[in-house]
Amino acid sequence: MTIISAAIMVPIATGEIGVKELLNMFKSPVGLIAVACGVLVAVLSAKGVGLLSQSPEVTVALVFGTIMGVALFKGVAAGPVIASGMTYVILTLFNLLPGK
Repeated sequence: MTIISAAIMVPIATGEIGVKELLNMFKSPVGLIAVACGVLVAVLSAKGVGLLSQSPEVTVALVFGTIMGVALFKGVAAGPVIASGMTYVILTLFNLLPGK
């Protein structure tokens, strides 16, 4: 988290992005959607950590799926925690959570 935060601050520190641009971004549809997606990813990640601690064997399938996505569909590995959060939501929707 610290590295990501520092990387985000570089354009602000160099003056490439100013306060005016930041405020305008938060007022725009793109900014609002970006904030909502950030919140969603944080919540999904929290659920994913719970799923991984409850069913660690899911990690193997998540990593395999990530490798397939990168190799076959030119995707980018976003991380197993986010993927596990998405898995948690889908399993909850279909009442398929392990141990239930």
